[in-house]
Amino acid sequence: GFDYTGADCCGWLRDAGFRECYVEHLVAPESMVVGIK
Repeated sequence: GFDYTGADCCGWLRDAGFRECYVEHLVAPESMVVGIK
Protein backbone atom coordinates (compact mmCIF):
# COMPACT_ATOMS: atom_id res chain seq x y z
CA GLY A 1 0.00 0.00 0.00
CA PHE A 2 0.96 3.57 -0.58
CA ASP A 3 0.20 6.67 1.43
CA TYR A 4 -0.74 8.73 -1.63
CA THR A 5 -4.25 9.58 -2.77
CA GLY A 6 -5.64 9.66 -6.28
CA ALA A 7 -5.76 13.45 -5.94
CA ASP A 8 -2.02 13.48 -5.14
CA CYS A 9 -1.27 11.48 -8.28
CA CYS A 10 -3.52 13.65 -10.46
CA GLY A 11 -1.75 16.74 -9.16
CA TRP A 12 1.64 15.30 -10.12
CA LEU A 13 0.34 14.33 -13.56
CA ARG A 14 -1.06 17.83 -14.16
CA ASP A 15 2.28 19.32 -13.06
CA ALA A 16 3.93 17.05 -15.66
CA GLY A 17 1.69 18.40 -18.43
CA PHE A 18 -1.22 15.96 -18.50
CA ARG A 19 -4.47 17.71 -19.43
CA GLU A 20 -6.86 15.19 -17.90
CA CYS A 21 -6.70 12.75 -15.01
CA TYR A 22 -9.12 10.48 -13.22
CA VAL A 23 -9.14 7.65 -10.70
CA GLU A 24 -10.68 4.35 -11.81
CA HIS A 25 -11.75 2.09 -8.96
CA LEU A 26 -10.91 -1.58 -9.44
CA VAL A 27 -11.60 -4.54 -7.17
CA ALA A 28 -11.52 -3.21 -3.59
CA PRO A 29 -9.27 -1.82 -2.25
CA GLU A 30 -7.36 -1.28 -5.52
CA SER A 31 -7.62 1.64 -7.92
CA MET A 32 -5.62 3.11 -10.79
CA VAL A 33 -4.92 6.63 -11.93
CA VAL A 34 -5.28 7.43 -15.63
CA GLY A 35 -3.64 10.47 -17.19
CA ILE A 36 -4.30 11.77 -20.71
CA LYS A 37 -1.59 13.93 -22.21
